[in-house]
Amino acid sequence: MNRQPAQIVVLGGGFGGLYAAMTLQRELAGSDTAQITLVDRRNYFTFTPFLPEVAAGTLGRAHVTYPFRFLAQKEQFCFIQGAVQDFDLVKRTVRTETTVIPYDYLIVSLGGAPSFFGNPQIAAHALTLNSVDNALAIRNHIIKLFEQAVVETNPVRRRQLLTLVVA
Repeated sequence: MNRQPAQIVVLGGGFGGLYAAMTLQRELAGSDTAQITLVDRRNYFTFTPFLPEVAAGTLGRAHVTYPFRFLAQKEQFCFIQGAVQDFDLVKRTVRTETTVIPYDYLIVSLGGAPSFFGNPQIAAHALTLNSVDNALAIRNHIIKLFEQAVVETNPVRRRQLLTLVVA
């Protein structure tokens, strides 16, 4: 009897999802009992602990991101780029904007969203730091404020431009 390998689908390529896929693949190495597929909306992993350095300008995008396809090839799991639209627990399928992926086992590790702890003022004025694009936006915003402060003649306004709050 030729048995099909179990399909394990991991949703989300952050630390939790990526390491779940890599660990499962390593544990199952050499066997044909399962096929692991990682699904993420981006095609790269972001090492988020270094995002403050990107915002500060000491590291660039290439220093904190790594393509999932290289990781998948090295670790021998499959990668599908796509934003998860929904998943059906009865039919055991995951739907992205481009495909439907069947699974036998599902790991959901889609990450989180920034929390402002119910403070609408912070939410309205904050620049979040949970992606490379956010880090670059913060860097660009601060440089713009500094450039404005250099030519500002009003000392009160200059002080406002140079006042930053980290929450």
